[in-house]
Amino acid sequence: RGWTQRTTVSPSLFRTARELGRNLDLSAWFNRPSLIVIGYLRESACPIPLRVAGRTVNSEGLTVVRWVHPLPLIEPIAFPEPEEEEGSAQAQSDEPPAGATP
Repeated sequence: RGWTQRTTVSPSLFRTARELGRNLDLSAWFNRPSLIVIGYLRESACPIPLRVAGRTVNSEGLTVVRWVHPLPLIEPIAFPEPEEEEGSAQAQSDEPPAGATP
């Protein structure tokens, strides 16, 4: 399950395509608050058992794992009010700042 039927390209070569699994493109998460964890498992067994002619094939190699946790949108943190800079309208005004004594 999870793999298409094999397509024979030549007597010694065939091609398979994965139907199940996750896309590695995480760009949809970059514009929203989220925690993204990516890890690598070296010399690990294949997370999906492989079978050839009904027999499980031993395999190992590098496995990439990821976990995405959506975070709440806190608008004041995500979209802070702009701060006034030196030379703004307050600094250019003839009126003294609030609370100033002459």
